[in-house]
Order: sequence, then structure tokens, then C-alpha cells
Amino acid sequence: MQEKARTAGEKLRSGQQDCKHRWEDAWTPEWETRPRLYSDLAEFIDWFRRWMDGTMALVCYTDIYHETFFDGTAHPDGVRGFLIPSLDDVETRIDTSVEETRLHRHESAEGYCYNLELHQRKEEEERLFKEAIRRERARDIYIQTRQAALEPHPLSPRANIYLRHALPSDAAELVEIFNYYISECPESIGVDPIETGDVRQRIDDCHQQSLPFLVAVERRTGAIRDDNPEKIMGYALACDFVGRRTAARYSAELELFVRPEAKRKGIGRCLMDKLLGMCDPTYNPKGGYNFEVPAEYTNNGERQLARLTFALSFPADDSSTYTWVKGWLHRVFEFEEQGLLRGNRVKFGKYQHVSYLVRSVGYSEGVAFDR
Repeated sequence: MQEKARTAGEKLRSGQQDCKHRWEDAWTPEWETRPRLYSDLAEFIDWFRRWMDGTMALVCYTDIYHETFFDGTAHPDGVRGFLIPSLDDVETRIDTSVEETRLHRHESAEGYCYNLELHQRKEEEERLFKEAIRRERARDIYIQTRQAALEPHPLSPRANIYLRHALPSDAAELVEIFNYYISECPESIGVDPIETGDVRQRIDDCHQQSLPFLVAVERRTGAIRDDNPEKIMGYALACDFVGRRTAARYSAELELFVRPEAKRKGIGRCLMDKLLGMCDPTYNPKGGYNFEVPAEYTNNGERQLARLTFALSFPADDSSTYTWVKGWLHRVFEFEEQGLLRGNRVKFGKYQHVSYLVRSVGYSEGVAFDR
């Protein structure tokens, strides 16, 4: 046995140890047949000690000769060795001026993490609770808003109408209004009924003159739509007072009529308010109505005007209607009577007086026109 150990020691020193008995080889040994790594030879013991010291140095330093290694008082430091450095015992002081430190001075690290998690959970619950309250209030406000009746505009018409530009397709409806006032009322200058072609021509004339022709349209209710023409409840227009190629080109004559069954419902006021807003840039419309621009309508530019005129006809022996209209135009829209031609027209076999009510466009005073 000693001879085998001596032979193994010599091979170990000479580096001629069998491959299957070398510990550094990267193959799985057969432990059942492998000889025990033990020898009492001084050479083996020195080699084993050098191997252990070199191997342990690659991992961490461990003083296996220190007494604490044997009595169990040493503990691994988790970095380089088993010996804990000798540190001075320094008193730990807590800065109680910091509110968070003062509140948690008795907690351990684990307790602090636990309480922090509870605190965050509580904050999240409070946030969700407040969010639920906010959503509930928003829902209540929405329901109340939908249920509550909207306050109408003080100047909204009592008729369910909206305003827009006149279109050639409105001629069939407009001709009824034109012919009613031609045949029944002295306010219209016409004496013979007109046709739809004449109305289309008037719409086109206003467009060519860059002057507005507005209509009040009865708004259809419900989701059902048909191909029938919209019902026109009234109209208002501006046209050349004399002609665009005359010295009166900065003056426009206004005209406004409403279906007889739709009078005194605020339709005329809406038409007049919008008409002035389009003819006088300084006029501040009072609103209370909806104005829509049809897709078929094309703008032909804006016209610079200085005077807006109504020519009101009324019988010489009955001025009641004229007196009311004159007062309304003066009180609400600042028209002033600047001329009265007595017996200037004849209609229904009677002389008709003609009153000219004029409104000056706000910016026109002192303005230098082109020529």
C-alpha cells in the first residue's frame, strides 16, 4: 500500500498521473472505482494545500486557520470572505425634524414596507372612491340637464323656423307670398300676379348684385324626410335702389313680407335682424334664430352700402298699418322717415302715399368712396 502511495506521489510530482485520476479533467469520474484522494506523504499534503489556497483565492478569501473558523463565531460577509470586519459601534441617531422619519422611527424595514403598501392601497381606494363620486355627480348633472327645459332665447320666434339664403327651388313657395301681397295688400308695388320664373329672376338678380335674398323656412320635425319643397314662411331681400351703374349704387332698397297666417310670431324680426347684419358690417345682430347656408348656395361677394331704404305704400285714407310698421322699424332698427310722397301711386282704385324710411350704414359717414 505504501508502495502504491509512493508511486502515486512520484507521478504527481512528475505530472505523469493517469488521465482518469486527474481531478482537473472535465469529465465525470466513476466514484465507485476511483481511489480515495488521501495520502500521508508530505509532497501530497503540500500540493493539496497549495491547490486549496489557489482555488479558494479565486472565490473568496477564507482564513481557515483562524480560531473563529472552527468555533462558529465567524459568518460569511457575502462578498469576499467569512470574517466580518471589525467596525466601530456608532450610535444611530434619528432626525426627528423630518416628519416621515418621526412617524416611522419605531418601524423595522419590513414593517415600513408593509405600512407603505397599506398606505398606497388606502390612497388608491380613496382615489377610486372620489372618481366614483365624480362620475355619479357628472351623470346626475347630465340627466338634470337633459330633463330640464332649456331657457329659450328672449328673441326667439314663436314659429319653428330657421333662416337661409333663397334658392331657385324656393320659387314655387315664394310666388304664393308675392301674389298674395300683390292682390290683397297696398304694401306691394305690384298689380299683376307673377310666375315662378319671375321669382327665380329676382333671386338671380340679388345674387348678381351681391345683395342678400333670405327666406324663413318652416323646420320639419321628426326623422322623416320627403322630396316636397320646404315651406317658406317669409322672405327679406335687398336690391338696387336705382341701378348698380348709377350714382345710387351705394343705396339698397329693402323688402320684407311674411305669410299672413305667420304674422306676429317674430319671423319678420328675425329676417330683418339677419338682413341688416349682412348689409351693415357695423350692425350687431340680436340673434335668437338659426341661420344655415345651403350646400347649393354660392357666395358672390359682399356689397359696400351706405344707405338702406324701405319704400312703404299705404292708402291715403288708412295709415294704421303704416304707422305700426314705421314705429317698429324706428324703435327696433333705427330707421327714420326722410321723405313722404303723397298720392305717388295708385292701387285698388285709390291713391297711395309712399314713405321712405332710411337707415344709414354705421361706417359710411365721412368715408371716401371710389368715385
